[in-house]
Amino acid sequence: MKKGTIVLLSLMLLLFGAQAAAAAETVLFSSDFASGANGFKTFTEGSDFVAEGGALISPVDASVKALAEGVEGSDYVIEVDLKGNRMNSGIVFRVQDPGTGPDAMNGYFAGLDGAVGTVILGKMSQKWDGLVGEAVMVPDYDESKTFKLRVEAKGDHIKVYVNDMNTPLIDVHDSTFTEGTVGIRSHFARVSFDNFVVKGEAASGGTGAAAGGGASAGDGGAVSNPSTGDAGIAIYVVMAVLAGAAVLLLRFTRRTKAE
Repeated sequence: MKKGTIVLLSLMLLLFGAQAAAAAETVLFSSDFASGANGFKTFTEGSDFVAEGGALISPVDASVKALAEGVEGSDYVIEVDLKGNRMNSGIVFRVQDPGTGPDAMNGYFAGLDGAVGTVILGKMSQKWDGLVGEAVMVPDYDESKTFKLRVEAKGDHIKVYVNDMNTPLIDVHDSTFTEGTVGIRSHFARVSFDNFVVKGEAASGGTGAAAGGGASAGDGGAVSNPSTGDAGIAIYVVMAVLAGAAVLLLRFTRRTKAE
């Protein structure tokens, strides 16, 4: 194989790798809660979330949910930072038919149980249906620290991570719920939520979160024009440079052969 062909193939592999990386980093929705629950619809029978110190705080005297507007899908990754005492709080996903009340929704809940220091994955169908798998102890559980909670849902495969993003504490298969929206939930606990991010594929439609209010999504919808952030822009620049180099090398190789 000639040297020019090898270089060309190498550039093509780099290009495809950059494309894959860009797809993996696609952000469908994000919020730092700087303006409270803007871009979310909240559900509560009493006190509601409040913005405080650049985070969203759940009330200790109510069970509350906040669902991202304009995000509907099946396969995605959701992350959030949370901190609180004796929390019963976390992420809800593949949510349909939400209402007020602790378990008024159809979908999954992945969260931390601060009373015993565990992470759980449960499901609800307008009532608490129980756990999917078992509760798992979180290593070095310390309520004074901030936890990063991550959920990966792809098909019937669901993984839940806490702090260590390389090793899931929960890794199960369940096909009860296949699609819906995403958000956060807290049950009678004062918990600070921050840095909420949704990545991956979602169904078309919706308007996304309001711009400039601490939450963001793709213009005209959470999917039709997803945001990739600064990392995504850099990847696309690299892709363009590699594509241009590949074209120039191909032309040079053809010219050399012709001579």
